[in-house]
Amino acid sequence: MRKTFSLVWILGVLVLTWQAWNPPISSFQAQGIRFSIPNIAPLDSGQWRVVTRRMVWKKAVDGMRNQLDGLGYTLILIRKKEPIELHAFDDIRLFSSKKAAYAAKTWWENKHIDAEVLDTSGSEQPPVYRVELGRYYLSAYAKDAQKELNQAGKPYRYQKRQVMIPSYRFAFSAMVKSEAVILWRRLQNMGIVNPVMMQASKFDTLYKGYLITHETT
Repeated sequence: MRKTFSLVWILGVLVLTWQAWNPPISSFQAQGIRFSIPNIAPLDSGQWRVVTRRMVWKKAVDGMRNQLDGLGYTLILIRKKEPIELHAFDDIRLFSSKKAAYAAKTWWENKHIDAEVLDTSGSEQPPVYRVELGRYYLSAYAKDAQKELNQAGKPYRYQKRQVMIPSYRFAFSAMVKSEAVILWRRLQNMGIVNPVMMQASKFDTLYKGYLITHETT
């Protein structure tokens, strides 16, 4: 009995030793594991546009165009009617004669204040004239004009209201973001204040239907 047990134990050890040096061949073949990676484009990818700030004076538009043409970029002009805050100053008096109105105009101009005579009579008789003392679309300019009017020492009327007038912006050709950043900085260095950088898709949404060639201003 003891010999039989010893023989079985020896055979077991031999089997385990053979398996350790000769592992069984597995029939399992590993399959390639696939991961679904979402196609999410980073925010700085795609095309970008650089757009100048809004202008309402043609003289300012022409001046900026002369500056930008020298850069060699293709420019697009955006013309769009928008509500603009208007600061209006007027002489409080109404004049029954053109001579009296122009005398008032001369008085204001001698005080270094812009003045214009308008015939507001329409179908009314006798004629009625008034004197405008400036129209401003920027509050900073309006404040400067108000200081001059206060120093002049005569009463005037001030009104602030919303008006719909054409506004203008220049847009540059679409480009990658790194190029747009360089252009944006270059415009700032030229003294063109606060140009805007936006993705081309947003630009198309905002200004579709308002783009014209800059020669038509």
